[in-house]
Amino acid sequence: METGIWSISKNKYLTEEELKEFENLVMRDIKIARLPQHTQGNSSKITPEEKQELLANKHIWMYCLHSVRRELELQMSQYKLDKSEKQIELNSTTNPQLISELKEWLLVKGKWRVQAMKMLSIVEQKVVYLKTLTNQIAVKS
Repeated sequence: METGIWSISKNKYLTEEELKEFENLVMRDIKIARLPQHTQGNSSKITPEEKQELLANKHIWMYCLHSVRRELELQMSQYKLDKSEKQIELNSTTNPQLISELKEWLLVKGKWRVQAMKMLSIVEQKVVYLKTLTNQIAVKS
């Protein structure tokens, strides 16, 4: 008996390798949406066939988006905890080199947080898009 996630377009269960490929496709779709149109290279764009694969497997696409969202939320929670620790350390030290290192860490991680928030926003937009598609299909049926 096969187990895994059911693929409508392939009419079978996906293997772990196929699921990983699909997850990579979803990540490319998310990452390309972050880039301004003029900086998107042809190699990173989603082809029409790949877009059809995503649309044919909306439930797997949604699963992958939720998985990415949870991972981002976990990382952002960890960031918040780490930031608090670094802030306490910064407030309690008088070592100039350590102060400089902590401020640099806060700056770098602050930039990371902005990028993570952008990515989270794109994931949420894609979830809404999928829900809209699903509702449109349900209404037509």
